[in-house]
Amino acid sequence: MKKIFVCKMSLFILIALSVSMVMSGCAEKEEETETVITTSPLPESELLRTEDFGDFVFAVYEDYVEVTGYSGTSETVIVPELYDNTGIMSIGKSAFEGNSSIKYVVLSSNVVNIDTSAFSRCKNLESIEMPGVRSISPSAFKDSGLRSVELPSVLENLGRYSFSGTQLEIITLPGNIVRSGDYVFSGCTSLKSVTFDEGFSEISSRMFSGCTALTDVVISKGIKAIGDYAFAYCTGIKRIEIPSETTVKDGAFYGISNLIICSEGGSSAESYSKKYNVAFEIAS
Repeated sequence: MKKIFVCKMSLFILIALSVSMVMSGCAEKEEETETVITTSPLPESELLRTEDFGDFVFAVYEDYVEVTGYSGTSETVIVPELYDNTGIMSIGKSAFEGNSSIKYVVLSSNVVNIDTSAFSRCKNLESIEMPGVRSISPSAFKDSGLRSVELPSVLENLGRYSFSGTQLEIITLPGNIVRSGDYVFSGCTSLKSVTFDEGFSEISSRMFSGCTALTDVVISKGIKAIGDYAFAYCTGIKRIEIPSETTVKDGAFYGISNLIICSEGGSSAESYSKKYNVAFEIAS
């Protein structure tokens, strides 16, 4: 009997271990599936070398060059179009982070990518020209002094917190944007006006949360959804018109007193107004 019991226990342990290994393998596959997606506009290319040139540090790849560091103290920084006869296509991770000297940055149309925290905490940064940029990664300008920027029409990706805590006053979001992270402009307490170009389809979660000076917002018919807490605590907004086809998600206008929402009867906007006890007017 003892031998039979031991055999049964051994069999049970083997089955449990097998199930555990299978489940672990499934979890790994799910994680791999989630991390395969990339939004980088840069070509896949092998890193050849990294070298200093003047105030810049460059990473030279087979097909492009990336700025990976800057040690200068000039107020105006003009990033060259080429280095070693190869196009400079990217501003790398934390390349200018925390630089307190720069005020104005000019990028050529060759630059298509601004990586994570590239200009974050550049407290005196006022403006940047970036006519060819297609992707702006998370926290790229977070907590910088940025006051003015024209987002290029070719821009496709806006990363999480990319302009959070900046001093922007006016922003226009191009219609070509297909991906937008959460909190993109959160805490921009100087932001007064937001315009969405034709083609812009969805306002992401908490995109403008805490933008207390924001008063001028027009939700165009092309916008399919206003994300969770997208305009939470934007206390300057007193009245907003929302198209009947736009879905208004939970807490989109949370923390705004005396707000009036205007839309058609039976719309998602009306449902939101009832749920959160917000004044509602039927659109004329």
